[in-house]
Amino acid sequence: MSSLSSRRFVGLALILAIGALLHPWTVIPIANPTLRMGEGPGTPIAFPYSAPIPAGQVTEFVFTIHAGRLTQRSIVFVPDDHFVSLSVNGRDVPLDGVDPKQRDDYRRGFRFPIGAYLRPGDNAVVARVLNRNGVGGLDVDSDPHDWRNVAEGVSAVGAFLLLLGVALRRLEVTWAITAPLLAGVALRFGYLSVTPSWLRDHDVAGHLEYIEYILNHHSLPPPYGGWSFYHPPLYYVLSAGLWKVMTLVGVRSRDAILCALQVQSMLYQLGFLAFSLRTASLWIGRLPDAAFGARLSSRTGIVALMATLLCVWPSGIIHSVRIGNDDPFYLLFAAGLYFASRWWVDGRDRDLHVAAGFGAIGMFTKSNSLLLFIVLGVLLVARFALDRQRRVVPYLRLAWPGAAMFVVSAGAALGRAVADMSSGKRQNLLMGNVHSLQANLVVGDQAQNFLWFDAKAFVTHAFMSPVDDAMGRQFFWNYALKTSLFGEFSFDHPRLWDLAVVISVLLLFIVALAVLGVALGSRNDWLDDLPALVTTATLVGGLAAIRMALPLSAVGDFRYIVPVLTPAIYLFARSLVSFRQRGWTWVAWTGSLAGWSFAACSALFFVIVTATQ
Repeated sequence: MSSLSSRRFVGLALILAIGALLHPWTVIPIANPTLRMGEGPGTPIAFPYSAPIPAGQVTEFVFTIHAGRLTQRSIVFVPDDHFVSLSVNGRDVPLDGVDPKQRDDYRRGFRFPIGAYLRPGDNAVVARVLNRNGVGGLDVDSDPHDWRNVAEGVSAVGAFLLLLGVALRRLEVTWAITAPLLAGVALRFGYLSVTPSWLRDHDVAGHLEYIEYILNHHSLPPPYGGWSFYHPPLYYVLSAGLWKVMTLVGVRSRDAILCALQVQSMLYQLGFLAFSLRTASLWIGRLPDAAFGARLSSRTGIVALMATLLCVWPSGIIHSVRIGNDDPFYLLFAAGLYFASRWWVDGRDRDLHVAAGFGAIGMFTKSNSLLLFIVLGVLLVARFALDRQRRVVPYLRLAWPGAAMFVVSAGAALGRAVADMSSGKRQNLLMGNVHSLQANLVVGDQAQNFLWFDAKAFVTHAFMSPVDDAMGRQFFWNYALKTSLFGEFSFDHPRLWDLAVVISVLLLFIVALAVLGVALGSRNDWLDDLPALVTTATLVGGLAAIRMALPLSAVGDFRYIVPVLTPAIYLFARSLVSFRQRGWTWVAWTGSLAGWSFAACSALFFVIVTATQ
């Protein structure tokens, strides 16, 4: 990219960024919120408000909105439990256009065009909410779907994408990687815009409890004092630091802070994608030019296919905005795998040590990082076995730094768990809350549960449920493969169901071609691809092993092994190259078409999610 083109893109990015900076003038300013019950005086509160309120009590929430020329025209009310009425400047506002069900929706609430009832300047607003039982309250916020908010969001994302694109091209990253990465970032931002922290989450309340404990007590929590307290602390310490910084700069909205934690997860996953793309490029770069064809079969076409599949894989997008320690684990595992692959290809000892270092940091993030040390150990043993001299002392010297890092990090992360298992305080080494999991998650642990695959259930049920046998949860491969696409979640739009079925069928075809390509490989092929093969076997085998030890559907969730996408997608692409070398051109072209169709369907899936939710 020329310097002139770079300056133009940077200038355009700055213009878009200025548009995004208009947000403070367009957002609906909600001031002086107070709570009134009956005829008593008001009590100052903050939104979102939630507290025990007597059953049958109607509570009045009084606040002021200052309307200016740029102020948004729409607002969102989220009542707990029933939104009774609304008045602006002393006059009741009709709610006829609001779906009665939405007035009881304590999750999403409802949008309301309040701008039609506002006058320039300050406006007194009173919202009345009926509490039916237990906790009651109200949240009031600007409408993220208001066109002004949408325009500002698009401007901010556009500026970020332009600057990221310029930076990547300056670093001489090819368009075959840059374009898919930018598309993946755009899809993630779109998904984030319609996905609050509690939607399609895994234990978000437990993760937030951990973070807030650190904030409030300035120490780590007792390992069994909360749902997620047994996890290693690194992610939670970093998140508590981000939370603290945001409060120091004046951010008081809990929703804004939770959104920042979601963005933090997205940045972790972008790091995962960066290392994964470098690893896949390293592996495919070993192949001679003669192995490739033209256009889609060229080296550029194969790299573009791998990059696109990695960046738009459905579960990758879904997991990228969840609050929790999964995304930093993905990042650290991918970094370790990259340096392990460099060591395997180039033989530089320091790369093996760096890989072990990332594994050690990962152990302070999530105990799943133990699998990276298994990968490193297998590769080291394989290198020794392939060495004709097989001198033990040099390999011991090579291995001891990684072994030391493993002992220290594993001892710090799991030492307490080992002691507690010995004393009977803990039932499982890796999952400290297994005793609290629901009984309806129990599945079979017989051979057929791991060897059988129910193809009919896989393609006739778009999504997976951890509690519904009809969807295939009893079979390990059904659960792992389906959750590799959409997690344990479902989507309501009928077009999304249709797309999910198509994506599921394409996945089976892609997996079949990858397995066939590996099976037809020669011994030298397997040795060259050993990092990819060992990583795939270790991660999938580890997932199967934990489900054998704990026969619960949820522990077979693909989210525990998302880094396996890197070697799996590479092995699929490598198979397409192998088919072409064998003269199976039509198989290679069909496989390439399936890969690009999968990517297109996945991208369309999230475009529809963003547009309809």
